[in-house]
Amino acid sequence: MGRAYQAVIEGGDDLSSILTLDEALWVATSAPVNAFNCDPLFLSAVDEDGNGRITSGEIKRAVKWLFDRLADRSELAGGKAEIPLSAIRTEDETGRELLKAARYILKEREVNERGERRKETISLSEVSAFMDGLSSGPLRGEGVLAPEAAHDPELAEFLTDVRSTVTKTAETGTSQGVTFEEVKKFVGLCRAYLEWRNERRIPSGRASTEIMPLGPATPEGYAKFKDLAERIDSFFKACRELEFFGGESPVGLGRKAEGEIPDLAAAPLSKPEPGAPLPLSGPEVNPVYRPSLAAFREEVAKPFLGGDAEEMSEEQWSRIKTAFEPYAEHLARKRGAEVEWLPFEKVEKYATGGFEEEAERLFAADRELLQIKGRAEELRKLILFHAHLYRLVNNFVSFPDLYATDRRALFERGSAVIDGRWFNLAVPVEDLRTHVERARSSNLLVLYLEVTGSRPEEKFTVAVPATS
Repeated sequence: MGRAYQAVIEGGDDLSSILTLDEALWVATSAPVNAFNCDPLFLSAVDEDGNGRITSGEIKRAVKWLFDRLADRSELAGGKAEIPLSAIRTEDETGRELLKAARYILKEREVNERGERRKETISLSEVSAFMDGLSSGPLRGEGVLAPEAAHDPELAEFLTDVRSTVTKTAETGTSQGVTFEEVKKFVGLCRAYLEWRNERRIPSGRASTEIMPLGPATPEGYAKFKDLAERIDSFFKACRELEFFGGESPVGLGRKAEGEIPDLAAAPLSKPEPGAPLPLSGPEVNPVYRPSLAAFREEVAKPFLGGDAEEMSEEQWSRIKTAFEPYAEHLARKRGAEVEWLPFEKVEKYATGGFEEEAERLFAADRELLQIKGRAEELRKLILFHAHLYRLVNNFVSFPDLYATDRRALFERGSAVIDGRWFNLAVPVEDLRTHVERARSSNLLVLYLEVTGSRPEEKFTVAVPATS
């Protein structure tokens, strides 16, 4: 062509010759990516370093990569965006994983109701649809599961509660879902909380235990006890002080200076007397605390002391405090408090119902998808190379499409009609000023056209030479 030798590439096997072809015989050894009217995903895959230019070295590496992955080169010249599964080279682990990814993507349609294979090829559109669907599918290969990923409603509810607990206890959860580490931590909390709560269990035939001195009513009784414990201690302390001081009220017993109105809320539960018991009802009780003492009498004093429990001595108070000590120690060693917000029946179910194992199976499917996702990228690259690399090489090593009247080279943009004649060659211009300076020495009349599409970002510039 034009007194220069050019390699004739007529089939897929001819591509191997460019790996050893002297680059002095290549028509082009470098070109900007945007010079080619081709699939941008394919061009970015060839442009390994992402610098916006494709070099002869990158072309050679692309061909070698394709040959390493493709067993059948017979369809390369056809430019099909589809490959037979049998064309994938499976001599190494990478090839076998690519085939596995292809079968995974096709599994919904690969076998008919009679168990016969319906499809032995995979297309670019199928791989792209699979990858696009990952962002909206229940499993995304990200190691994070949303409740929607579970088909079982109970497992979905479990994942929802895991997510809610993670959000309540730390800012590590995502709004989308939870990791398996968070699932394991959640189940561990449920088991710890269940084990702790089981300490309260009252054996059949018994009304109480050491930890549960009031039986099932212990938590409510302990709450009433804790509510007044400090004030009851203060009352008996005041009685002892009065006894020590011979009936004279020492400083600090809630007295007010002469003329001041007493602060009943700060005053003792009842008027302290040397050695006196604490009245639990009646006019002697500080009116501010009558409701609290009445509840204490009904839920604590009567069960422990028996009878009407109209009053309580310091010795009886000591017995009550001693009786509640095991329960107080039980509260102090609480475990799994992060899941306490859930109904106890749920915590018990999550701790013993095999939910971690069910979630693990779902995460295993997600991990498999993660592997497939990585190989699907390579599979898409393989199909892109199968569809476009042969033609790109022909547009680099030689320019057969440039001289053909029935097809366009990859670096052509189209034809222009001006003043009643066709201008059939138009190439993209990246730097207009530089191009104009070079064109002045070309002995050609070059027209520069700015082409605008329906959207502003579609605008581009082409150089159109006026030829014979």
